Amino acid sequence: MKSLFGCFLLASALIATFVSAAQSQTVPYRTSFEEPTFTVGNLDGQDDWSNISDPNGAAAIQSEVAGGIRRGSQSLMIEPASIIGRDLTAPSQQVIYVDGFYQGPTVDFIPDATQMEDAGSSLVLFHVTEGIMGLDGNGSGGGSWIASGVDVSTDSFQRITIRQDYNAQT
Repeated sequence: MKSLFGCFLLASALIATFVSAAQSQTVPYRTSFEEPTFTVGNLDGQDDWSNISDPNGAAAIQSEVAGGIRRGSQSLMIEPASIIGRDLTAPSQQVIYVDGFYQGPTVDFIPDATQMEDAGSSLVLFHVTEGIMGLDGNGSGGGSWIASGVDVSTDSFQRITIRQDYNAQT
């Protein structure tokens, strides 16, 4: 099992998540956090998602949706500095994409990667001054946070796409 989605450090509202293998292969996982798969309340345990940083409610499915949502009546709300995750069984492809929409607040600190349990393979941080950052992991529980050069919008949705190449480890 590859931890494709791994964990995300998010501040709030990752609205749609889409994971796909490169070259038009079978999509291993897709969600919009809607019923009947998801019900309003704690995210932990719904469709194999985990509230890693706080199993009692760091992330929840809510019936309130922010403006700009294209469809649906539910969204995922994630508390600042929370970590959520979902392990996925991947097809044989080594290049995987994780795609979603984000709107929400930022955090004002950069976590120490060596102190993050269950870090997963895709970590994104929405930082107040550094903008959208990704963890360039070292393969042994550490690494460096790299700024993307893109500021975080707190009043509109931003599409976030992660490309993971398991062969190249990028």
